[in-house]
Amino acid sequence: MVKRLGTTLLVVWGAVTLIFLLIRLAPGDPALVMLGPTATAEQLATLRTRLGLDEPLASQYLIFLGDLLRFDFGTSIRLGKPAMDAVLERLPATIELTVWATIFSVGLGIPLGTLAGRRPGGAMDRTISSLALFGKSLPGFWLGVILILIFARQLRWLPSFGTGSFAHVVLPALTMTLPFMAIVVRLTRSTVVDTLREPFVQTAYAKGLTERQVMSDHVVRNSLLPVVTMTGLQLTTLVGGAVITETVFAWPGIGSLLVDSVAGRDYSVVQAIAIVVALMVVLINLLTDLLYARLDPRIRLGGQQ
Repeated sequence: MVKRLGTTLLVVWGAVTLIFLLIRLAPGDPALVMLGPTATAEQLATLRTRLGLDEPLASQYLIFLGDLLRFDFGTSIRLGKPAMDAVLERLPATIELTVWATIFSVGLGIPLGTLAGRRPGGAMDRTISSLALFGKSLPGFWLGVILILIFARQLRWLPSFGTGSFAHVVLPALTMTLPFMAIVVRLTRSTVVDTLREPFVQTAYAKGLTERQVMSDHVVRNSLLPVVTMTGLQLTTLVGGAVITETVFAWPGIGSLLVDSVAGRDYSVVQAIAIVVALMVVLINLLTDLLYARLDPRIRLGGQQ
């Protein structure tokens, strides 16, 4: 655990360093973007001094690391509040959207994948696999717009933007769910088919167990490990993919905040979001590793079996 925590710190440091370099090497004058074309030379110079942009890049980086060690993420020029406060205000909305998308994807994907894998090559398998391939092929930005046109504009069943109730969650969560669920279905189906060929499954049938007992107690459990691995990886993708979904549905999360902050060259907020997302990613990966040992007692985090 100590080694993994040390690796976590290195990953976070690498992420924030990369963000620091990218946003400062991007073309354009941040002070001019913030103040607008009508700003005077004196106003621009004052803002550059205030942001530390008149210092060499190496000096800016050292100041940035020093502030980071003091948990000082700076103040948002655009919002007029501490950058981390602005991020933490939006973070619950992104977590809510990610959690619902994960629940929908895993809760539907594992049963559908298991159902498809029980009879490989059958009508149910071909139908579910074809639908999963179709769902994986849909780009998120296009899917979100289509769902808005159908369910919000034409049928008027669900709201197309904002938050406040479960109805507001459905469309953005569904946009993130379909591609994710398609991956869960296809991977679950593949692992179930492989597990059904294992000798211990035939032994379970020979002992007189019913098909339901064999599937639930032996096949599904032994098929979950690769699904858990993929789910952990996809969760990190969902956090990043929330940028597109939140923008399409005007969802007040860190994704839409990131888009606005990048457009306004709000360095402090962009860096704070990068740190939060990096911490979320490494935490998800750590929890995934811990879940391995729970699903398969032969696996130990120390590397021994």
